[in-house]
Amino acid sequence: MLTSRASMIYEAEPETGETPRIFANRGQVDARFTVLGFTIDSGGQPYYEILLTTDRSLFHPSNAGRRHASNFYASREHSGLIRSDGRDCLYIVPTAVLRQLASAPEIYYTVVGYRSHDGSGPVMAHSHDVLSGGGPSVGVAPDVHSAMSLDVLSTPLENLCRIRHDGNGHNGYHREATASSLADIDPAVDRAEGEDGYGLGSPAPAAAASEGGYDDEYSASMGESDEYESEYSAAAGDDGYDDGYGAPMETGDAMADPDDQAGDSYEAAQSRAPSMLEDEDYADDDKPAPQAKAASADDEYDDGMGALEMDAGEDNDGSSYEASLDAAPPPALVLPPVRRALDVPARLALIHRIAPFESGRDGYAAINADGEFEGRFPGHPAQGKYHIGLSYGIVQFTQDSGSLGKLLSMMRDRSPATFREIFGSDSDALVRTTIAPGPLSSQSPGGRSARVQPVGGVDIWRSPWLERFREAARPHLFGKGSRQLFNGAQNELASMLYLDPILPFARWLGLDSDRALAMVLDRSIQMGEAGARQWIIDAAGPVKTPAYLQQALAALNTDLAGFQASTPGLKERGVFGPDTHAALTAALRASGRSPFPIPTREQMLDSIKLRGDSTPWAKRTAGLRAAPDFTDAVFDV
Repeated sequence: MLTSRASMIYEAEPETGETPRIFANRGQVDARFTVLGFTIDSGGQPYYEILLTTDRSLFHPSNAGRRHASNFYASREHSGLIRSDGRDCLYIVPTAVLRQLASAPEIYYTVVGYRSHDGSGPVMAHSHDVLSGGGPSVGVAPDVHSAMSLDVLSTPLENLCRIRHDGNGHNGYHREATASSLADIDPAVDRAEGEDGYGLGSPAPAAAASEGGYDDEYSASMGESDEYESEYSAAAGDDGYDDGYGAPMETGDAMADPDDQAGDSYEAAQSRAPSMLEDEDYADDDKPAPQAKAASADDEYDDGMGALEMDAGEDNDGSSYEASLDAAPPPALVLPPVRRALDVPARLALIHRIAPFESGRDGYAAINADGEFEGRFPGHPAQGKYHIGLSYGIVQFTQDSGSLGKLLSMMRDRSPATFREIFGSDSDALVRTTIAPGPLSSQSPGGRSARVQPVGGVDIWRSPWLERFREAARPHLFGKGSRQLFNGAQNELASMLYLDPILPFARWLGLDSDRALAMVLDRSIQMGEAGARQWIIDAAGPVKTPAYLQQALAALNTDLAGFQASTPGLKERGVFGPDTHAALTAALRASGRSPFPIPTREQMLDSIKLRGDSTPWAKRTAGLRAAPDFTDAVFDV
């Protein structure tokens, strides 16, 4: 119901200044252009708000009891009173609001100017008599409501309209949080359906707009040998691991012996541990965009969809990417309800949470032997045309992208003698070939990049190279009780390529909880971090149109170049890219002056999940969104 104060506002006479004016930028909203904007002259008043209704009689305070979300809207619901920038201010109606009101043949509108942000000194653009007798309106074409899909402007409506908190820690969306939500994901099938940017679908239909109401002044309401098994299963009698935060690791069921399912051939291994599709479309500058990734560990990590071991150990901060084989694994991603540092154990927990999607039970030893070229993924553009080559390890570092070469270099640096012992007299040539510069195979003569060339006369995705790569991942390669340095290199490189570069982006958006970082990392591992940033911002970023960008920059009293130059860590210049979008979101949230709604973390995660619903990896995003073992505690990133 309207408060008595609201009634007084509507009965008040103008005090000072000119009469505000408002002009619709279109005479009719139709299926071809489902955006409604207004040009505002606040008449010298420093603040204003827009009022919209489908029933002109609802402008009068006496009819306040009949107002609800589907027939009346006051812009202060989302924006508070809007600060005027002088004449010709632009206001875009939130998409969720327009869709609710678009079921009527007309939308009536007016503007009220205010002397201060507390609503004092109201000046109405139209008198009650004018508004009740007709007043200005915009026509709504009969087909516009059905034409407005729930992802208009490429974002679910809940990003653009408040979702009322239900008091139980939820934001209006009801999720089934079951322990088996991720358990039925087959990494082989998941990848074959088009991971890593291949076969990206259009945004998923968003969930229906929230019916949460607005109740203030204007509305009435609103798994090779036994040795392998010791690494890929939980070791009996291992001591519990404490990461210093009181979160001991709990191990799950033992993993299957990788050699029980596959020998040296790719065909058997593929059913368990396919790599990602090539990241070529998403390479960021000269940084390679690796393929599939798998979790690594010396002990088992139970994520509800298959065990995967993790490495832990000592480093400058008390942790490292290598694990003592006799030590229990780092903690599962179950965090105390306090903000904590994103240290090495926490990074590993995130990586190992996502890795099973890519490598299945083979973990560090997972192999994809040029399956894209061989046609093991029907419809892949590389089929019979160009070679991606060997994809290997917990996150399926790929030969063509150069990430495999980086991994091999790190492995050789960590233990030169063991590296030569395993990979033989051609070990240096192996590294040299896989780090060679040059374009990707898709852009190279004969469909082979400089990195996807035979070594010692044999392609490295064939014997004897495959046996050597599997040997390099053997848990006790360095002796019982010692750290598996090569697998530790996989852990470190996975963090370097997929987690570290995307952290500033996640921080700006406020995606800094355990669940949020896992969902961000999932997209980064699968799509490459540059592709992930674009995909996520398309799903969850609030600045959806040039008009919104203009309003956002005006609210911060800056322009695009000025904002980019003044934002530490922002490298984009002259273009409104994903990082600038994320940084602008952070600035608007901090300022409290956003001219449009800034979605919460939970709303952004819902948007990511909803966009993922129409993709081949829908189970991944949905499973992570609903997984019950996250605490949603926040990291310092």
